[in-house]
Amino acid sequence: MIVRKNRFGGDEDYVWNPDSKHIVYVTKESYGTKYTVSTNTDIFSYDIESGTTKNLTEGMKGYDIGPLYNKKGELAWLSMKREGYEADNKTWSFLMGLQK
Repeated sequence: MIVRKNRFGGDEDYVWNPDSKHIVYVTKESYGTKYTVSTNTDIFSYDIESGTTKNLTEGMKGYDIGPLYNKKGELAWLSMKREGYEADNKTWSFLMGLQK
């Protein structure tokens, strides 16, 4: 499990799933030069019991940040459409239920 995003990341980069069996977090999976120039972050769900990790935003190439759950257990986050365009508007994305 990779939990780093950048040295200025904070509490907005992770949240416990309402079932308390998963933690959802933001990270970049790249390394080296690609890590420093990439604007693609993904949101992952780590299953505490099984030790497995699932990329919830696979294929979404821009920043995916700020995961939050509502009272119904639906996950929402802010997302940018394209990698490399930090000025893109952020739009809300939603994942219904507890799992993708």
